[in-house]
Order: sequence, then C-alpha cells, then structure tokens
Amino acid sequence: MSTAPVAGRALPEARWRTRDIVVTAVIGVAFGVVFWAWGLAWSPIEAALGPGRFLFYAVWLVPAVLAPLIVRKPGAALFAEMLAAAVSTLIGSQWGPDTLLSGFVQGRPPSSSSPSPSTGSGRSRSSPWPRSPRLPQPGSTTGSSTSPRSTPRQ
Repeated sequence: MSTAPVAGRALPEARWRTRDIVVTAVIGVAFGVVFWAWGLAWSPIEAALGPGRFLFYAVWLVPAVLAPLIVRKPGAALFAEMLAAAVSTLIGSQWGPDTLLSGFVQGRPPSSSSPSPSTGSGRSRSSPWPRSPRLPQPGSTTGSSTSPRSTPRQ
C-alpha cells in the first residue's frame, strides 16, 4: 500500500481497491439484514422503553462507524450505510424507500471528513478532531513537569 507521510505519520492511499469495495459491501449487506430485523423488533422496543428507546438508535449508525474503521477510505461510511439501507428496503423494511434517505443522512457526516492538508491547528489530515497533546513519559526531563532548578545551566 502506498502511503504519504504527514506530520510523522503515514496515511493510507485514498484509491479504492477491490478488497476495500468487497469488505465494505459485506459490512453493508450484513447490516442491511440487521436493520431489517431491528425494524421488526423496533415497535415492541419503542412501546416497552418509551423515552429510553433513544439509546437504541445507535444500531442504525454502526455501519457508518465500522466501515471506515476497517477500510480507512474516504466514502466508506456512506457506501456501507447506503448499501445497508438498500438491502433493508429490498428485504421489506417497514419504512420503505424512506430508509434510503436515512442511510444517506447517517452515512454522509463521517464520509465528509475526507483527508485534506494539515491546517496547522493541531488537526490531522485524516480526522477533523484536534490531536491530543503528548504527555511527558515518566522519568523524562522534557515537558512542563521539570522545574527550572533541575535543568542544567549552560
């Protein structure tokens, strides 16, 4: 796999390989069946839990999180969610074609953070979130944990 170094780290190539397409498609199809089954169980869950049902909405977001973690390509979340929604619709989702719109809405936000050059604000190319600061290792003399008296004079 070809990688380009960025701030001391290598990023995966953005071009999709056959293996990436197949793995993402398998995730999408598998979760399409899960979505269909979850839709059947949804009415009893909704009736039994009332407001607590909101905790169970996360099941519909799993492919959008799982696919990019495994494949690591831009658009993997959208591809997996849309395929899962399509399979769920074709099997017979109780929400019908509206499931496709839900799949797009659920898969688009993670896919919108495609790699871009570093902004210089501590953000990495592959993530829109700031990097966590590096903490000094125990026993090291670098960082803010050392007092001015412990540093050698020059």
